[in-house]
Amino acid sequence: MNRIGCFAAAMAFLVYASDRVHAQSEVLACEIAAWSPEVLEFFGDSATINKRLHQYDSAIALDVRRVFLVIVETKDDAQVSYFERAQDDKGKWTVKNWTTNSAEGFKKDLHSALLSREGKGCAGVMAHELLGKEAADGLKAGKDFNSSGKASDAVKHVSPAGEEPAKKYKRVTLVVLC
Repeated sequence: MNRIGCFAAAMAFLVYASDRVHAQSEVLACEIAAWSPEVLEFFGDSATINKRLHQYDSAIALDVRRVFLVIVETKDDAQVSYFERAQDDKGKWTVKNWTTNSAEGFKKDLHSALLSREGKGCAGVMAHELLGKEAADGLKAGKDFNSSGKASDAVKHVSPAGEEPAKKYKRVTLVVLC
């Protein structure tokens, strides 16, 4: 085999090996994330919640996650937003929203499902399936989110438009999945 043939064979092997390592690292990352979902909850107005979220941004590390949920609740209604990283763009997330009277049932079912799965399987896929069942036809495509990797920006992105006064008291739940 000539030098060009050897070089081409070596490059083909490196590309193959790189793809295998990347695929294995994604599987390992999903296994780790399935074992360690996180749920953070904050009460207050927008300014108070965003200030608190800023303190957690580096620990939450949304920039390395594939799926997370933001649930914004008031005494009158709730919005559940499902964020999934776009496969072709690390900084872009597709968003699906569900508006309902209360998210309590969904949150209870989600927490029960995570606990009963004992860290097995993809938590993001499980959450998507559960949301599809709970929301039925109410799950709507939202505006894509171009990520800064900050949870506070994700919450601002899905906060209902025209939410005045800004002092409206609410609960924000961030569910970091995989």
